[in-house]
Amino acid sequence: MSGEKTEAPTAKKIKDARKKGQILKSKEIVSSCIIVILLSLLLSLSSFFIEHFLSLFAYLQDSSLLDFQTAKARIVPHIWHITINILLPIIIITILIIVLSHLAQFGFLLSPSSLKPDIKHINPIAGAKKIFSLKNLLEFFKSLLKVIFIGFIVWFVIKGNINFFFHLPKCGLKCIPIFIGQLLTQLTIICILGLIIISILDYCLEYHFYIKQLKMSKEEIKKEYKEMDGNPEIKGRRKQLHKEHKHAFGVSIAAKALYF
Repeated sequence: MSGEKTEAPTAKKIKDARKKGQILKSKEIVSSCIIVILLSLLLSLSSFFIEHFLSLFAYLQDSSLLDFQTAKARIVPHIWHITINILLPIIIITILIIVLSHLAQFGFLLSPSSLKPDIKHINPIAGAKKIFSLKNLLEFFKSLLKVIFIGFIVWFVIKGNINFFFHLPKCGLKCIPIFIGQLLTQLTIICILGLIIISILDYCLEYHFYIKQLKMSKEEIKKEYKEMDGNPEIKGRRKQLHKEHKHAFGVSIAAKALYF
């Protein structure tokens, strides 16, 4: 049937959808970028973080013989200093990653129509359909698989380093930086490979749903072409009149030439 939406969306349809805030985007690309870059950051700055943590332990050890109030006055400012030094760059980088990953996917977009209140959003029947839609069920299973995947990675890395765990108390504080660096390296490499695969699959899935949402019927495509190029019948009539006028003009010139 001509009313069935079986045709791929036209460039105009995609452009109009973008104006309304309907864009192709993958949440997994954003979250994967955050995880991968933060892990890489932790790996590259692991010695910096470990140095701060060790200085905190040293402060705690030095303050163990002091009374509570004196120890508190000495330790709390140091904890705040370490927390700010560690968390502030992570927070700033996370914000930059979110902004850049969104811009990389669909550029700068400000759609006033997407901000308008819609009565459909408070419709309980429409809301129930949305909750139990195929896309949301896939989102749930995707999140579940992601949790299982991360849990498997952590288990795999810990299992591979279990012997090092047992020897760590004998080795002392000097082995902690080496051990943490080794764990972070393994976690980062495996996570990067896994998250790249997840992001590619998620983007393909989002592309499928995006195109499906924007699919058009043959009648809609014809109507769009009519709006862009004009009615074909009128357009054909114009061509015919133009040909007739051209032919009449040619005959008139020929007649004048013969007359002279």
